[in-house]
Amino acid sequence: MPGEMLRWNDLLTYLETNHAAIQQFPGDRFRFAYRVAGAAVKYPDGTEIVFGGYIVRSPTGSPWLVVALKLAAHEEVRPRPALVANFDLSLGSIAVIAGFAMLRQSMPLEGLRHETFERTLAVVASLAGELRAAKGRADASAEAEFDAPYAYIYR
Repeated sequence: MPGEMLRWNDLLTYLETNHAAIQQFPGDRFRFAYRVAGAAVKYPDGTEIVFGGYIVRSPTGSPWLVVALKLAAHEEVRPRPALVANFDLSLGSIAVIAGFAMLRQSMPLEGLRHETFERTLAVVASLAGELRAAKGRADASAEAEFDAPYAYIYR
């Protein structure tokens, strides 16, 4: 059905058509540069937004898509405050993946509508930008926890 992703190949075709620099890795893993209307999307600091993703299987065997964005090296994040922050996040969760604190979001792949996928990417990218900006403010000020939401998760 047009407008939906049902399988791994549907996802890859969609990413190749709508985003850039698609890289595939073993184990149903991938990375892509985030694009909106063909233009690169960047964080306020000018860094290009690059999503990582992978497929996991539910206990019933259905595929779930996980997308993730790097926030900081895991050593730069306080584990307990990051866990507490997960309760405040509007979407996703902070997790340590491959040595990095990352904002991740999962969604069922079967029947995933393109519009829903794009809205999810937009919200995850926006929230990751806010979390990354909080790190910059945490570095700049001892009073950062009062100046910026989520600055308390950083060392």
